[in-house]
Amino acid sequence: MKEILSPYLIECKSNKTWDAFIKESPDGNIYSISDYLESYNEKISKLFLKEGNQILASVIIISPVERSINPLAFSSFQGVCIRSIEGKKHSVMTKRMNIIKALLEKLTEKYSNHFLSLNPTFNDIRPFQWHNFHQAQKGKYSISIKYTGVIDFNDFANFDKYIEEISYRRKSDLKKSKKFNFNIDESKNLEKFVEIYLKVFERQSIKIKQKDLKIIKNIINKLTNLNLGKLYSASDFKNQIVGFNFIMNYKNTSSYLFGAIDPEFRSTGIGTELLINSIEQSYNSSKRYFDLVGINSPARGDFKTSLAANPKIYFNVNFDL
Repeated sequence: MKEILSPYLIECKSNKTWDAFIKESPDGNIYSISDYLESYNEKISKLFLKEGNQILASVIIISPVERSINPLAFSSFQGVCIRSIEGKKHSVMTKRMNIIKALLEKLTEKYSNHFLSLNPTFNDIRPFQWHNFHQAQKGKYSISIKYTGVIDFNDFANFDKYIEEISYRRKSDLKKSKKFNFNIDESKNLEKFVEIYLKVFERQSIKIKQKDLKIIKNIINKLTNLNLGKLYSASDFKNQIVGFNFIMNYKNTSSYLFGAIDPEFRSTGIGTELLINSIEQSYNSSKRYFDLVGINSPARGDFKTSLAANPKIYFNVNFDL
C-alpha cells in the first residue's frame, strides 16, 4: 500500500472551504457543516489532514472531551470525512485506509484523548483497530457499536408501498389520528415548540438545561434560515398546536432531529401521523434516505423500526492515552 508522504494537520479557518469539503466528501453530513457546529458556542477545532496542498480528510475535535460520551448533544457522525476518491473498489478502499491511518497517527500525536462519532459510511474501521497494534502502551482506540434507523426509499416502488411495510400499530395510529382531522403544515413558531418540548420532559420528571434549549433554538434557526431544515406543526380543529417535529435535509438524506407531542394528545396517534407526513415530504422531494436518528434503546428502537427503518451500524471511537 502506498504510504502518504508528509501528512500534516492544519486548522481550517474558512467556513466556505470547510463546508465545500464536507459537501464533496462521501462521508459528509449535516452535523459537520459550520452552521451546525456554531450552534453550540463550544471550543470546536475544525481540522484538515493535508498532503502538500491537497485536503485528504477533515476531523472535528471538541474540547474538553469526556471519555466515551459524545460531547455534542443533538449531534451524530461529526467525526471524520474523507475526500472523494475515484477508482476501482480495492483501490478506493486502500486509499481510504491509508488516509485514515495517517490521520490517526497525527491526531494521537496532538491529542492524548479525543472522541469521534463516525458516519455509517465508515463500514471498515480496521485502521482504528490496528492503531498502535504492536505498541499498546502508546494508546489504543476503544470502539463501541451504535445503531441508527434508516428508511431507504429505493426499497419502495411508491409511497403506498412504503405504507404497506410499516407495522400494524403504526397503521392503527395513523387511522386513529386521521379521525381528528389534524392540520399539518410548516411552522415558524419556535417558542410554541419549546413550550411543548418542555411539557414532554416535565411529564417524565426530566429538567432540560437552559444551555440545551439554547442549542436547540440555534440549530432550528440556523438550518431553517439556510433552507436545510423544516419545522412542522400539527393543529386541531380549534387551531391549537398539539405537536411538532423538526426535519433536516442535506444532500440525499432527511433526518428526524426533534419531536414533541403535547402529552394531552399522545393517545390520538398524531405523533405517528406527523412523522409519516415528514417521511412523505422527504420521499416527494426525491431524497434517497430518511434517517430516524438513533435506535439505541428498546422502546425508541422498536418505534422507529416499526416505521420500516432498517438498523444501520455506526461506530463511536475514543482514544485515551
